[in-house]
Order: sequence, then structure tokens, then C-alpha cells
Amino acid sequence: MYKYDLTSKLLHWISVILIFTMICLGFTASFTDNYSVIWFHKSFGITLLIIMTFRLIWRFTKMHKPDYEVKIALPKLVFAKFIHFMLYASVFTMLLSGWLSSSFAHYPVPFWGLNVSLPVPLIKSVSHFLWDVHTTTIYVLITCIILHMIGTTYHFINKDKILERML
Repeated sequence: MYKYDLTSKLLHWISVILIFTMICLGFTASFTDNYSVIWFHKSFGITLLIIMTFRLIWRFTKMHKPDYEVKIALPKLVFAKFIHFMLYASVFTMLLSGWLSSSFAHYPVPFWGLNVSLPVPLIKSVSHFLWDVHTTTIYVLITCIILHMIGTTYHFINKDKILERML
């Protein structure tokens, strides 16, 4: 079997849509005082955290990782695995640092009408540090997304069926 299962594909593509939505809303929020943009950014963020957590659990418990149809050179394979790890790491870092930053500043963290702020003390210095992590990690995430897209384009051009595994 050379393709991912339906659950893995759905989790992947839902994550892609949510990540791009989050990036657009996040950058928009940095240029506006419109709270509805921030409300949607945070609500989608908690949604993405749930999806990504389920995706990670699925990946390590239920998912059958398909074999490669073609032989891949070890350096390319190591680089691809590193980029995949960095994608997961940067997404989780973004989500958790944003949630914690808002919580430590005692800002509301809306989740589709519920406030899911964590019950932590008001510590502005911690909030500022986590905000710096949040706003710096986005560039790591965007770099990883670009490298991932370059990799998928490479496989598409070479028609080596790697890309078809997730389609």
C-alpha cells in the first residue's frame, strides 16, 4: 500500500486549511484593532490545537505509514523527516505560546463562545516572553511550509508518486 489512510489525509488537509487561515488572521490582527479578527484567530487556534493533538495521537497509534514506491536518497529522506518534525514542532509551539501568552496576560481566549483561558497568575513578563516566542516562531513555520511546498513541487515535477500518497 502506497497511500495514507483517509483519516490521515483528512487530518492533513484540515490542518493545512486551518494553518493558512491562522496565518492570514494572525497577520491581519497585527494591523488592526478589530477584536473579531483576534476572536476568530484564537478560536481557530484552539480548534487547530485539538486537530493537531488528535493528528499526533493518530500518527503514533493508528496510522499506517505507506511504503515509498521509489528509493529515496538518505540525505533527502533525512531532510524531509527534519522538515516534517519542524512543521509539527513549530505548529505546536505557535499554538501553545499564543494560548499561554494570552492566559498569562489575562486576555480572553475564545473558543467559539467559550473562554478557555488557562487559570494562571497575571505575569506580564512571562506573557511578553511567550508572545515573543509566538511572533518569532511564525517565521520558522512559514520557512518550513515553503520548504515542504518546494519538496512537493519537486516530487510533482519528477512524477515519482511521493506526492500521490497524500492525495
